[in-house]
Amino acid sequence: MRYKIPFSLLFFAFAFLCNSAPIEEKDGKTIIILRVYNLPAPASASIISRTNLKSLEQFKQDFPKIFAEKYKAKYKANPEKYGRYNWDNVEINVIKGSEGYIEGVKSDKKILAAENSSDVLYINFRKSCNFIQNGFLLPLDDYYKTLSSEEITRRIDPQVKIVAHRKGQDGNIHWWAMPFGGTLTRAIAFNKSVLAEYGIPCPDKNWTWQDFMEICHKTTDISRNKYGLRLGHGIRESWFWTPFLWSANGKIAAYNSKTQKWEYAFDSDAAVRALDFYTRLSAEKHVGKNNKIHRGYAYKSFKHASTMWENGDIAMMIVYIGKFLITTIDLKKYGLVPLPLGPNGQRGSELNCRMLGINSVKQNAALWDAAWEYMLHIDSLKSQKTVIDMLVKNGKGEAVNPLYLKQFGYDSIAEKADKKLLETFNISLAAGKPEPYRAVSSDLAYDLMTYALNTAEKLAREDKLAPVGSSKRYKQLKLILNRVCSYANKINDKRWKELQKK
Repeated sequence: MRYKIPFSLLFFAFAFLCNSAPIEEKDGKTIIILRVYNLPAPASASIISRTNLKSLEQFKQDFPKIFAEKYKAKYKANPEKYGRYNWDNVEINVIKGSEGYIEGVKSDKKILAAENSSDVLYINFRKSCNFIQNGFLLPLDDYYKTLSSEEITRRIDPQVKIVAHRKGQDGNIHWWAMPFGGTLTRAIAFNKSVLAEYGIPCPDKNWTWQDFMEICHKTTDISRNKYGLRLGHGIRESWFWTPFLWSANGKIAAYNSKTQKWEYAFDSDAAVRALDFYTRLSAEKHVGKNNKIHRGYAYKSFKHASTMWENGDIAMMIVYIGKFLITTIDLKKYGLVPLPLGPNGQRGSELNCRMLGINSVKQNAALWDAAWEYMLHIDSLKSQKTVIDMLVKNGKGEAVNPLYLKQFGYDSIAEKADKKLLETFNISLAAGKPEPYRAVSSDLAYDLMTYALNTAEKLAREDKLAPVGSSKRYKQLKLILNRVCSYANKINDKRWKELQKK
């Protein structure tokens, strides 16, 4: 879904954002004002926010020394490029910038050029192609040359390098982003007490779709507002579907050797099996414990979902887990397990990573250097130690990957860490499939896959979908996916052609 933004509103926003200079001189100091896509809230009581805030303060304190050692002489020698400022006394002020990018709006470049737009941009997998092909990201090749191969290996997993280091508009391979926080994948979190209430053993790595469905059946009592699973709704609901697609051995996109292009491929037989299973979770007719007809086993509204999860009204949900801090959930109350094995004994999960890039539209070399230093700091060993020290101090150390605990001297806590927690991460990571990143319209793919989910669910709720296991049901679901996938490829082709004309 795309929303039209009135030109007058965009003009007002642009004018408002252009009211602050990126470099100021005050009391004999030169202050570089770096705008970052997102910053921890100082008032937040969250341990994660507090650790991130401590790391940020550390960066601001260290920056004058970093600048003096790496940049001062260069800046003073080239005032035409870097400006005629007092480079002997430099500080940095890091503030929150506007996201600065609205997909589909023709004035994207103007918005990114605004003073208050972020200098450090957040880049996820699915938007990466759009950012790169539109020229919104600064190539980082010269910056990466300052890093040792060991440092690059430490920071960037091979599965993530293919996204951060790839071809640009010029047909050459460049570095575009700096990952941080470790590789992410997905798993299932479950409420231990809810499962115990129904006499259900905690699932393990060998559980299947059938086991998953049985838990949903047993723990769902819609008359009492109890659900087996939390799913979502809205245009990105398909995020909840993709793990089942991958577990069925399906794909979102595939490379077509004939056309030499990446094309959407979420209309395979495997995709039909995944859509069938998801539709049952969402809308299968069943008789509830109050002897009334109900639909599905999942709570799909975002309203009250967090409270319901905390109160034990939802038995399971799909969550991200990470390589560094594996999870933030309460491990005394909840368990984690890899996604269930699909119909052919295959497991699928997502592979993702948070990444930062530099806004190339704002032509300011000093800001680019400051942005790079910020990106370096976020996942530096010093920052990691700061975060782990605080997590351990606050009793959260056992949720940190033992590899990192040992690296920073917390061997005793690493030994106490739940071995199954690390096993869950490793199994999930091994089953991970990269979130779509090769198509300009990857965001749109989520929207259109959601349309397919919604269409199938509507048929089920209106009793127009044939019985489970029937050839007619297969044909109905296959037709939905064929049509939606075909339309997605048309849109993708159109956007690539538009880019080639620029």
